Amino acid sequence: MPAPLLLAATNPKLIKQLVIVVIVIIVLYAIYRWYKKYSAKQEALSLVKSSENEIITNTKTFTDSDYKLMADKLFTAMKGLGTDNDAVLQVISSLKTKSDWLSLVSAFGVRESGFWPNVFTGNLINWLSDELGGSARNQVNYSLSRFSVQI
Repeated sequence: MPAPLLLAATNPKLIKQLVIVVIVIIVLYAIYRWYKKYSAKQEALSLVKSSENEIITNTKTFTDSDYKLMADKLFTAMKGLGTDNDAVLQVISSLKTKSDWLSLVSAFGVRESGFWPNVFTGNLINWLSDELGGSARNQVNYSLSRFSVQI
């Protein structure tokens, strides 16, 4: 009885079928990865939109450009290798009202960092949850507890 690989090597029709099966598997995997990323992005966007709807404008203590600068500072502190916990804590502890927090979530939006295949996409809560651990996470949660928010 011939070995299966030897049989495949001598049968062009079988080789063609194997190539087609491998291509189909690769395409299905690519579709799965795209859908998973797409659905995560939609969920993250949903939270940002709901945050925008809860903002009480007259309780904001910063300008919209300030929130954008804070969001950029947080993104810079969290992207890449390592996290600048001090920068994250400084921004979060500067917030005074729940509308400040919601405006920061809105200004951060949904951001993406990394390169294929390790691209991370998420809103501010996703980023903080992914990047912070231990005492830094506890300190951020303590600061956010004033607004009944936990990450």
